Amino acid sequence: MKNSVFTSAFLKQKNRLLAILPLMALLSTANLSADQGFREQIISSIDTFFADEAASLETSDQGQLTYKVRGLDPRLRLQTCQAEPMVETLNDNWLRKRAHVRVTCPAPNWSLIVGIELALYRDIIVTRTPIGRNELLESNVEFASRDILGINTGYIDSMESIAGKVTKRPLVMGQIINPHLIKAEVLVPRNALVEVSAQIGGILVTSQGIALENGAFGEYIRVRNKRSKRVIEARVVEANRVEVVL
Repeated sequence: MKNSVFTSAFLKQKNRLLAILPLMALLSTANLSADQGFREQIISSIDTFFADEAASLETSDQGQLTYKVRGLDPRLRLQTCQAEPMVETLNDNWLRKRAHVRVTCPAPNWSLIVGIELALYRDIIVTRTPIGRNELLESNVEFASRDILGINTGYIDSMESIAGKVTKRPLVMGQIINPHLIKAEVLVPRNALVEVSAQIGGILVTSQGIALENGAFGEYIRVRNKRSKRVIEARVVEANRVEVVL
């Protein structure tokens, strides 16, 4: 008798559970859809924001911007926003490898910070072939697209900036050129015999001197006049030639 009563109660409970399972599944699907909806809204708003920023950067020749969301917690649950969420940077200095944006929904009222990984691709100068120490750069380099936000040592993006420059040390093929790797070519070596010129009353006067230090184009160096032994300052104008500016 007791077994019969227990079996009957168990069957009733089982039937109740079977009856509510479809409802539970429906509620679970609805919650999942709502969750996916709010996430899609956030991603869409961030897409729109960075599309505008990328267009602005490309128009001003600053490079091509790409991004990847890296800080949207998968456990996060928020109600779907009734309007397009607003996206803004946390400060003016946002253009860096790892940045953050604030996404705000006016109704229902919620706000969250989302981590972003950025890349800004720009054509910069890299070595086309291996280059030895003290070699001229112009004929051994080329432009290549690189993510400048990931470069911590600096870069150069114009050929004018490397004109007359040589390497401080050997460089490998594909190496990014930065200001710390190059120096001006020495046109006047220390102790070299140089021609010294000066304009005096419209007359060009030349003499010879000994360079007391190395000099690159445009640099002022000390030169000792070979005849008078007087030390003067003169500007390097070409190989083994300097001029006195009066």
